[in-house]
This record gives sequence, C-alpha cells and structure tokens, in this order.
Amino acid sequence: MASIAPRVPVVGQTAPDFTLLSTTKTPVTLSRLRGSANVLLAFFPAAFSSVCTKEMRAIQDDFDRFADSGVTVFGISVDSHHALREFKAMHRMQAELLSDFKREVSTQ
Repeated sequence: MASIAPRVPVVGQTAPDFTLLSTTKTPVTLSRLRGSANVLLAFFPAAFSSVCTKEMRAIQDDFDRFADSGVTVFGISVDSHHALREFKAMHRMQAELLSDFKREVSTQ
C-alpha cells in the first residue's frame, strides 16, 4: 500500500482559507488579510515541547525583523487556545498563536 505524503506548499503559494481562534478567542480569517499584509504561517505541533519551543522562540527572536518588513506572523498549533495562551505568555511571544484543535487546517 502506497503512503500518502503530505503536500508541502511552495513559498509564496496562496494558502487555503481558514478561520481559527487566537489566544484571546478572537477568530482570525486568513482571507481577510490577503492584499493587506504578507503572512508567515508557522505550524508547530505541540506547545511546550522542546523542539517547538525552540522553533517559536527563534521566530520571536526575529519578530521585529518580520514586523519591520510588513510580515504578520501566526503560529498555528493543534493545542487548545488555553494552552497556547499560557505558552505565549510564558515565552513572551509577540506573534499571535492560533489553535487548530480540530486539525482542520494542519491537515490541508
């Protein structure tokens, strides 16, 4: 039986539209940002894991460079918005984190 490899998008490719809740329970819809901002979507599977923490801290370290370049950064995880709110606060992250708890976006 052949395995199905996940489709890896190309940088600059238009992402499928989605709406996810932020750490403040505010819905964020990707299509509402189109044309007004460049967007970086950083998928990380599990807040508080060592690898994902390093990844998101690296993005935080460069946050001002992204912002100065007009890039809006969103971290997307399958964790609940409650867990992401704690993760964001613990690491003093400026990027908004979005919860894909039902895995509707992460599997596209």
